[in-house]
Amino acid sequence: MYVKRGRGRLSHKSILYADFIESIILIAGKYDLDPKHLIDALVEAWSYETSHLGNLKITCREINEDSATFLVTEEEKAVFQFPITLEILNKPEYVKDQIQHFPPPHHAQRKLEGNQRKIDQLSYRMRGVDVKAKVMELPMG
Repeated sequence: MYVKRGRGRLSHKSILYADFIESIILIAGKYDLDPKHLIDALVEAWSYETSHLGNLKITCREINEDSATFLVTEEEKAVFQFPITLEILNKPEYVKDQIQHFPPPHHAQRKLEGNQRKIDQLSYRMRGVDVKAKVMELPMG
């Protein structure tokens, strides 16, 4: 939800929040995380220097007058790094409430549309396939 100012233009503050929320939704979608939990993990890292969410480690690397810079790694490999304004970090509940006003990322929409297949429907050289499996039984012998 954007706040309009003047002649229908978005305020700078609204753009900051919108850009941040869109980024959080995309990152959370890429790593199959709840965006609200990702926000909580960022706030935790801001308070305690590091936090963990799923396979991700979040480290607050620097805090200055108006922002904090975070590094997110997966198994010691840098995934992304970005600054977040302290205003956003001080209002995580507001940001989490705004998430519902944004559409899910493209790949999340594919999942919602029922583009799921069974393993026996997959074929060699298929592209854009993510496999999620659960071992139900191992044969003895």
